[in-house]
Amino acid sequence: MEFSWIDIGIVFILLVSVVVAIFRGFVKEAVSLVSWIAAIWLAINFSNQVALFLPASIDDATFSLSQSEIEVSKLRVGIAFVLIVIGTLIAGALLNYILSHLTKNRALRGVDRLLGGFFGIFRGTAIVVLLILAASYTNFPLSDTWKASQILPPFELVAKKVIEFMPPEFSKYFSLDEADLQASAYHY
Repeated sequence: MEFSWIDIGIVFILLVSVVVAIFRGFVKEAVSLVSWIAAIWLAINFSNQVALFLPASIDDATFSLSQSEIEVSKLRVGIAFVLIVIGTLIAGALLNYILSHLTKNRALRGVDRLLGGFFGIFRGTAIVVLLILAASYTNFPLSDTWKASQILPPFELVAKKVIEFMPPEFSKYFSLDEADLQASAYHY
């Protein structure tokens, strides 16, 4: 059995994810993930409202970049988005700090790290699936290297299931079927 660089990359992603998750523990990993999801969700849904609290003069900013001027509209919304993300991540870090002290108990630490390892497998799998979905935008899945991968097929099945569960307005952009890839290979 010969492994391709894709297989080595998948194993590397999974190992790093699991090792990091074991050292950090489930509680820290879960709170970090929830913090990122909450930060992005809050920023998407509330940046327009928070932008109203920022000075209106920010919206009409102009920047010079190598002899050309770049006009930026809706800069307040962008700044509000970043502020919400940063604020939410800081709140998540504080919550993480508090909860990490609760898991310092020796009995809880082992379970926390074991669950962290499982979380790391899940996260590593999610990263690999996202990379496969990104590759579906290219003709790389048609390559011999892709087809020679020993470890890739189970992850491709997961990626195909993810595509099936996507709303049609999103799923139409993704395909791992060889016929679809060949038909669209010249359109990228």
